[in-house]
Amino acid sequence: MRFTKIAPLLLTSLLTAPNSLAAPPVDLDGDGIPAFRDCDDTDPRIRLPLRWYLDSDGDGFGDSSSMTPSCTPLSGYVRNSSDCDDTNPFIRRPLRQYLDSDGDGFGDISTRVHHCGRLSGYVRNSSDCDDTEFLANPGLEEICNDGIDNDCDGTPNDCELIGDIYLSDSHSTFTGENGSDYAGFSVSGAGDVNGDSINDILIGAHGEDSGGSSAGASYLVLGPTSGNVDLSLADAKFIGEDTSDSSGNPVSSAGDVNNDGFDDILIAAYGDDTNGSYAGAAYLVSGPVTGNLDLSLADAKLLGEAANDQAGYSVSNAGDFNYDGFDDLLVGATGDDTNGSSAGAAYLIFGPVTGQVELSSADVKFLGEDTNYFAGDTVSAAGDMDGDGFDDVLIGSSNQSTVRDYAGAVYLMLGPTSGQVDLSSAEASLIGEDEYHYVGEHKSSSGDINGDGHNDIIIGTGEDDTNGYKSGAAYLVLGPVSGQIDLSSADAKLLGERTTDQAGHSVSYVGDINEDSFDDIIVGANSEDSGGTNAGTVYLVTGPISGQIDLSSADAKFIGNAYDVAGHDVSGPGDVTGNGLDDILIGAYNSSTGTVYLIEGTNGY
Repeated sequence: MRFTKIAPLLLTSLLTAPNSLAAPPVDLDGDGIPAFRDCDDTDPRIRLPLRWYLDSDGDGFGDSSSMTPSCTPLSGYVRNSSDCDDTNPFIRRPLRQYLDSDGDGFGDISTRVHHCGRLSGYVRNSSDCDDTEFLANPGLEEICNDGIDNDCDGTPNDCELIGDIYLSDSHSTFTGENGSDYAGFSVSGAGDVNGDSINDILIGAHGEDSGGSSAGASYLVLGPTSGNVDLSLADAKFIGEDTSDSSGNPVSSAGDVNNDGFDDILIAAYGDDTNGSYAGAAYLVSGPVTGNLDLSLADAKLLGEAANDQAGYSVSNAGDFNYDGFDDLLVGATGDDTNGSSAGAAYLIFGPVTGQVELSSADVKFLGEDTNYFAGDTVSAAGDMDGDGFDDVLIGSSNQSTVRDYAGAVYLMLGPTSGQVDLSSAEASLIGEDEYHYVGEHKSSSGDINGDGHNDIIIGTGEDDTNGYKSGAAYLVLGPVSGQIDLSSADAKLLGERTTDQAGHSVSYVGDINEDSFDDIIVGANSEDSGGTNAGTVYLVTGPISGQIDLSSADAKFIGNAYDVAGHDVSGPGDVTGNGLDDILIGAYNSSTGTVYLIEGTNGY
């Protein structure tokens, strides 16, 4: 009875036993894939069906959503399933894209994404070094001293002032308002007119017509400045009083004449007729100043003594000539007749100065030595040449002929002095080395070129013929100086490259451009033709300097465009960009409406 009860359980157990008791599936080729799933069960190399993807656009890449398994290739299908857009044969795999935050066409490698189509604000290029700065990417050239690694080379962004540099590539220009304004005929540093500790720029345009035909105008551009500036946007414009005054030829910093902590401005108008035709005048405008100002509203007007004196033919600050804490003024008058017809003179006026001042009452009048000597052709501050605490001045007399006919001379006059002083009593007279050199026709400059603590004197003449007719030259005479000095014995002579270059038409001390503790100079050759006929060139020569130097070996050569006459006037304005480095100012008055170029100093020299 008990046995018959167990039998059904045993039967159930047998019926539910594992498959191991069943027959194995058929696998003829032994590849582990049952025959019912194997594409070819006679070939162990052919196993499961392959996945195939529809390739609608025929680009060799299929749509992952259209998979069909098949043992054999299907027409219009491919094995690859990575097509982003199977309707467009030009879009295949997802693109690597990088966020371009600054919109310069170069992306940030850390922002990579993959996407089938182009994403707004993303680019394929990942080489931007600063994706927050539009002016930084590998496709740009370096901009000197702008505080940005423009070309992403990872090196300091200071550009070297070496070799040929075309002014057309300058990153800072100042352009005149109208044709025949002759903006840049005169250029000068203005000192710090607004008291922000950054120097400013003065530009003369004696052909400007706002005050009448050729009344002239002058422009003040406050530092820091860079980029391309139309002078209609200058911070201040000083408008000549009357027709043919030619105000703005020349312009100069006046120093701080009223000792208020702001530098002042001196503007010449040798065509002024107040005391007779071409008696001339000079205007003092006190800083700070902005906006348009008619020169009739200037803080002081210095009036030439008589008709044809041409007072204001040259102007300059004189430093503190009498050491009273107020800077003083120099005004040249080439037509003055005191020592003979057009013997010329230069006036020194002690600061402070206000109102209308007759130059007949000047504190000092320096008199040309003889008839037609044109003393006062140029005037400039010399600093304290003899170390006595009183600043000194330089006065040019281009027709001076005491040694050679029209060799010219530059006189060093020591402060302090007063009354009428004949230039024959100068502390030093520097005489042109050949006839018709007209030394003193172009303004001289001073600075400490050899680093010995004494100011040195730079003198130019476009008439020197050493390297060809009017190839020109500039002379360096190391201070201190005294007595009569023939420029043939100058400590250095810088020679123009070729015939009619007129190197030395302008010269200036420019401070320590390359920061090697020696001051440097620039020499203008306004007829040099490297950039085209009368393009003009300015040479940078770094101190110390000695011996005879061909300007073809200058440290840098700034080249103008055809007919620019670049280098007609030059100046070392100090630091006007705010980067702590001295800069260079180059006038090219014949460039359309006239252009002034600013070359930034660099510590990457």
